[in-house]
Amino acid sequence: VSPCSDVAPPMAALVEDPAQASSASASSSPHSGGAEAAGVAEGEFPLPWFMKGKMEPEELRARLGVLQAKYPDVAPGILWRFLLGRKGVVEKAQAMFEEHLVWKAAHIPVDFRSCRDELEKKKLYFNGEDVDGNPVLYFRSSKQDPQTRDIDASMRMVVYTLESKFNSLPETGQITVFIDREGATKKNFDPELLKLIASSLGNNYPERMARTVVYPTGLVFRGIWMIAKMFLDPVTAKKVHLCGSIEDVTQHIAPANLPRRMGGTLPDEPAYYPWQGEDQSGDAGQAEA
Repeated sequence: VSPCSDVAPPMAALVEDPAQASSASASSSPHSGGAEAAGVAEGEFPLPWFMKGKMEPEELRARLGVLQAKYPDVAPGILWRFLLGRKGVVEKAQAMFEEHLVWKAAHIPVDFRSCRDELEKKKLYFNGEDVDGNPVLYFRSSKQDPQTRDIDASMRMVVYTLESKFNSLPETGQITVFIDREGATKKNFDPELLKLIASSLGNNYPERMARTVVYPTGLVFRGIWMIAKMFLDPVTAKKVHLCGSIEDVTQHIAPANLPRRMGGTLPDEPAYYPWQGEDQSGDAGQAEA
């Protein structure tokens, strides 16, 4: 798994039958994955918790300046995320960004008609906000069927959904991913797709994920996660929170911002999806550089 697989869900998130869910502790880490309140400088980008103590803000600013000199037409917030995605190493951030430009040219914009069948299953959508005001991206595991889905169309569905939201977010704006495992069983587990998401999105949307919430989780899933997280970058692993109860979930998403089926006040699904009412072009806008 890519060390920057910030948007991708944990690889084991669909393995265990959530009917065995435990009411154990809410998260696998005390960190929420959000940025520290302190900024690089007043009016500039926030310094994430995982960089605190590893590099002085002035040094990070200088390294961002190097990237800005190389890419003067690219918004600095985008370059900032790629720099953080490679832990402040300019050469690695530049290589990552160059690979991203190649990927973007091949995959963005997305014609919604190329993934309409997957979109209409309504298994991936934004609904509500987390406790920090970040949009929440729900993935309904029970609606995922690796036997019937088209993997390329599924990947385009993910990119289309993200791009539709990122158009309205700041360059450094983040989201929370909610892996909703209610009603899911082992037959919904789709490792091939998850690996593709991890490798593709991890390298193209660095520092877009504030946290990932997985609910419900039981003892079997937690055991699998203890092994799986050893193969993840520690920063990414600390952003994943395993929830065994709704009370655990509310540490990350306020009750009012949960769907009604989870005891909240929001509709179980959004009233409107970005692909509804698309014109003949059907392209999701380009939010990234």
